[in-house]
Amino acid sequence: MKALERYTHEDRQRIIDRLTPVVEAEFGENFLAFASIASFARNEDSHYSDLELVVFVKQLDEPDKAFGVGKIIDGMLVELYCYTPEGYLSNVRDVSKNWMISGSDRLSAIVNPKLIEVLNKYSVADIEQKCLLQAVAHWPEVQESTGKVLNAVANDNRDGLLLLAADMIEHMLELMSFINAVPFVTFGRFISQAQKFSTKPRNWDQLVTIFNAGIPDPVVFAGLVDEVITDFEQIFESRGCTLYDCRDPVEMVAALKARVADGQWLKA
Repeated sequence: MKALERYTHEDRQRIIDRLTPVVEAEFGENFLAFASIASFARNEDSHYSDLELVVFVKQLDEPDKAFGVGKIIDGMLVELYCYTPEGYLSNVRDVSKNWMISGSDRLSAIVNPKLIEVLNKYSVADIEQKCLLQAVAHWPEVQESTGKVLNAVANDNRDGLLLLAADMIEHMLELMSFINAVPFVTFGRFISQAQKFSTKPRNWDQLVTIFNAGIPDPVVFAGLVDEVITDFEQIFESRGCTLYDCRDPVEMVAALKARVADGQWLKA
C-alpha cells in the first residue's frame, strides 16, 4: 500500500530537522517562529499519523487569513501552514465554527519558544457566550441531518441509515462542544470526550451505544433521536436562546438581500 506507510515519532522529527533550516532561509527576515501542532505536538502520533507544522511570519498580504499546503511524502501526509501571530489567534484559537476542534490546538516550539509560549497562553474572552452563539448557528445543520435520519427510518432505508446517522452524530457532537464551551482534542476521541461533558441530552449515551452497535432496531433509534433533539431544545431554552426565529418564508427574501448587499457568505 503506497498511500500510507508506518512512521515513528522519531521519523517525523527527522523531517522537522530537515525542514527547519529551509523554512528559516526561505522566509528570511519575515520569519518569526516554527512549531508543530496536533498529534505530534502532543506526543500522541501513531504509525499513520500526519505531521502538521506552522510557520509564523511578521507580515502577510492578508494577515487575517491562513495559508497552507499539504503533500504526501513517501506515504506520510505533511501539512505546512503559515500565519501571522494575530491571524493564528483569530483563525484557530478564537471561537469560530471550527473552534470545536481548533480551540484545543496547542503549539510545540521548534524555533522561537518565547513567541510560542505567548500564543499558547492566549485566553478567549467571553468564551461561553461566543460558544453559545456558535451553537445556535449550528442548530440548522443538526436539524437537517436529523431529518435525514428520520426519513431513512420512515422509508426503511437500511442501506443509507448508518451513513446518515454518522453525519447526524457528528453534528450533534459539534453542537455539544459549543454548548459545553469545551473543544475536542482529536476526531477519534469525539464520542469518548463527549461522554464526560457536564451538559448533554439525557439519552445521549444510549443513542451512541445503539449507533455503535450498527443500529439493530431503527425504530428504537428514531425514538431516541426524537428525545435527544427535544432535550437539546430544552437546553437552549434554559439559556434564553431562540432557535426558531422565522415563521414566514417571505422573511428569508429580505435576509438574503441584506447578506448579498453586505457580501456575506451562506449562513443559516
